[in-house]
Amino acid sequence: MKGLLIILIVLLGAIPAPLAWNAWNNAHQCERSLAKEASGKLAQILPELDLVDCSFGRYYKAEWQDLLGG
Repeated sequence: MKGLLIILIVLLGAIPAPLAWNAWNNAHQCERSLAKEASGKLAQILPELDLVDCSFGRYYKAEWQDLLGG
């Protein structure tokens, strides 16, 4: 029983790790993109014009949706 619990904990930790890594990479690529740079310059004029969302959470959610087929 103890061994099964350990295996379950390891699996629960191992599944999200690659998803988080991909999301982190995608978020950083977005931050360095020309679209984000242009959006940031527009945001200096009017903050509502910053339309590019490079949040980690957005990419992490997308990774989970891809994994679950949704």
